[in-house]
Amino acid sequence: MKNSNYKFLLADDQKGNKALVVIKGKQTNKLIEQLKEIDDIHFNRTAQVLKNIINSSSVTKKGGKD
Repeated sequence: MKNSNYKFLLADDQKGNKALVVIKGKQTNKLIEQLKEIDDIHFNRTAQVLKNIINSSSVTKKGGKD
């Protein structure tokens, strides 16, 4: 799914592990290497909504890169 310069990605290993990533701009290896956990308490409400989304979303078999 693409929306302007945003890319939304979901990885699912079928073992209950999932990753939801939102990229604004160009996806690069350097950007991915900079991923860190968000620890801002103001993000808590948004985190709860994202948890609901990731728990109810699934991945269709498409392959890695588009």
